[in-house]
Amino acid sequence: MKRIVFVLLAVVAIQQAAAGTVGEYKKTKHAAETYPATANSLRAYVAGLGQGMFWANVALEAQGNKKLYCPPRALALNVNNYMSILDKEVTKPVTRDTDDIGVLLLQALIDTFPCG
Repeated sequence: MKRIVFVLLAVVAIQQAAAGTVGEYKKTKHAAETYPATANSLRAYVAGLGQGMFWANVALEAQGNKKLYCPPRALALNVNNYMSILDKEVTKPVTRDTDDIGVLLLQALIDTFPCG
């Protein structure tokens, strides 16, 4: 029983830290200024989004398909890059609080690193 409660609490904590929309991202980012654990969870969530997009790009290229975005080969994108890109995107006037940050990050990567 204790294990089930622990798992449920962990799931709730992850959901609280997961910033699926721009509005949630902004609130979580603000909370992260005070709570280091929230900052770590947010960074892990964004890193996961970025890594998922990276591996999707790798798979597309391996299958002979066009990649989604094309960063310079010398640039190893990391969570700091992804956070910086997202921070710029969420401040744009066209961005709504209901927009999904995964979609927003993907579009920002496509715009930032277009494939020639």
